[in-house]
Amino acid sequence: MATKFVRTPIGVEALFLMDGSFVPKKLWYNGKSFEIIRVVRERKYSPWQVRAIATTEYTVLIDDAERQIYYEPESNRWFSIKEVER
Repeated sequence: MATKFVRTPIGVEALFLMDGSFVPKKLWYNGKSFEIIRVVRERKYSPWQVRAIATTEYTVLIDDAERQIYYEPESNRWFSIKEVER
């Protein structure tokens, strides 16, 4: 079967710093919360798998596993990418 990717909306709690930047600290998905242990990397990157406008990709550490989450300032929304079968 072919693989398809979809944007999955997530809730994110972030710490706003005095310079106007922010750091994600916790995320919510399917009614569960997950502590972000640390941000491994932050970069401007729009994922090729789904449509997105000028996103920032955060590689974060959750439960000893690296995950990618994305912030899209155009829509002021956070999302991740989920692989689904067609």
